[in-house]
Amino acid sequence: SRIRIYARYAAAAPLLDKCRQVRRQVDWCKEHGEWAVPLSHPLTRLPAWAGTPLLRTYLKRPWVDVATGVFSHAERWEGQHDALFQDVEKIEFIGQLHQRYPLVLNAATLRRQTWLTFTWDPGLLNDSDIQKLVAIYQEQIALAQRELQ
Repeated sequence: SRIRIYARYAAAAPLLDKCRQVRRQVDWCKEHGEWAVPLSHPLTRLPAWAGTPLLRTYLKRPWVDVATGVFSHAERWEGQHDALFQDVEKIEFIGQLHQRYPLVLNAATLRRQTWLTFTWDPGLLNDSDIQKLVAIYQEQIALAQRELQ
């Protein structure tokens, strides 16, 4: 399922305020159902030959998804302290690209450490686009470090 996050804060707001605003939006979406996938929906009762074309037609409509990119973050894992994760030293991803989303950011937090992976389509984003994104990302990390000291 997806949730939408909007920049509902002043551009000059401190990083902590921005983070709190994003967290409020995530929590609100989880509480009010945007995050949740219904257990039973009338389309799920249709045979696949009938439901699949209806779903594809719906999802192709331009207003269905207004996102500009994809971000996925696994932050709370069931059993993350189990033996299964004890030897994990690093997490990397290969994001699922789509023609509408030439950039995917995947993150995972385990034992209070977060890994972030950028995946992009070099046919849709050129090297200068990626270099600009990397520069913006590095600036934001440096800003966050200064603000959190």
